[in-house]
Amino acid sequence: MPQQFPRRASLRARRARRTPAARAVTTSLAAVTAAALAATTAVPAVLTATPHAARTTATFEARAVDVAGSSVATAEVAPVHADPVSVDPVAADPAAGQTDPRQTDPRQAGSAQADPAVVAAVAQASGTLAGAEHVTTEGNGAPPEQIAQIQQATSVVRELVRRATAAATPAAVPTTTLPEVGAAADAAVTAAIGTATTGDVDAQAVTAALAQQTAALAELVEATPAAAIAVAPAPPTPEEIAAQRAAEEAAARAAAAQAAAQRAAEEAAARAAEQSRLASVVAEAKKHGNGRIPARLLASLPWSPGNTLRADAAAALTRLNDAFRAAFGTDLGVTDSYRSYASQVAVKRSRGFWAARPGHSNHGLGLAVDLGTGVSSFGTPQYRWMKANAPKFGWTHPDWAEPGGRKPEPWHWEFTG
Repeated sequence: MPQQFPRRASLRARRARRTPAARAVTTSLAAVTAAALAATTAVPAVLTATPHAARTTATFEARAVDVAGSSVATAEVAPVHADPVSVDPVAADPAAGQTDPRQTDPRQAGSAQADPAVVAAVAQASGTLAGAEHVTTEGNGAPPEQIAQIQQATSVVRELVRRATAAATPAAVPTTTLPEVGAAADAAVTAAIGTATTGDVDAQAVTAALAQQTAALAELVEATPAAAIAVAPAPPTPEEIAAQRAAEEAAARAAAAQAAAQRAAEEAAARAAEQSRLASVVAEAKKHGNGRIPARLLASLPWSPGNTLRADAAAALTRLNDAFRAAFGTDLGVTDSYRSYASQVAVKRSRGFWAARPGHSNHGLGLAVDLGTGVSSFGTPQYRWMKANAPKFGWTHPDWAEPGGRKPEPWHWEFTG
């Protein structure tokens, strides 16, 4: 049985519950929907006995066709006439306190965000409906049954355009006044989601059905012989151009967002892998005594050949050096870094009080450097910059090396992580 419309009183109650925010549509979705709904197909003379019969009494079997071309539902459907919007009789009734839906200006609607998938599907349907209109109005040489099939599919696609828009932005477009068309649209949604349904469903299900029925309609249009078309298609309208542009922009934004998310995920994975590697190196380095860390657990400083540190300290100092170079145009001058135990013995012998006892120096752990390049004197711009910025990278100037400390050494910096 064809789906029947609810009573007028229930429609009034339903409209009363709608909020202003629910009526809001974006400019892009409103423009695309208007273009799709304007692509209406008129019944050609070859299908009717009289013009009056074409508008009021002619019926045909509407088949909701999936992409593969198989029939999924049939219903007796009155042909769609040239009026681009079918007016709900309740909405047009002055006694119901409603206005003609065609008086709604989508440009004055709110700013709710339309689903890009709905915008794209409606834009695709708009172009296909325009092609169907051209075939049915100009294809006088096409077989009548071919025109009838295109007419049937057109009515279903137009109804699904209304439903997709209403599901994404409620009340943006009125529903059809033809119950038979509604029944065929229900069957199309059922075929798309694999579950029997009638009436309103979510935008994703309707959009899937719209995509399938648009593809089926496009196949019917393309199957019409070119020789049967009397005139060449008209150039795209401004509305069609705007709809296509909106669909392309939505697709571009979606692709850019996907690419950014992919890059972020790859960078996060690389950071996690590096942190895991460094943690393993640090754990193994701590098993060795001061000044006895194997070379494989040390890392060279890229800008200072011959100087090495524990791998995590070297990575942090490299980032600090990048920031220093950006500020002063030169690299940090490293005069001393990791010291083996034998090297600590030699330094203690030559520097006496200013060198730590062998086996007790942070240099022997690969966690200390001595610097030049202006950092070797208190109060220089380079020293002040290091005091302000080095801790951000895990490097600090120890208290004992500060002015007034037991061993004032502006050049000595240690990695604390």
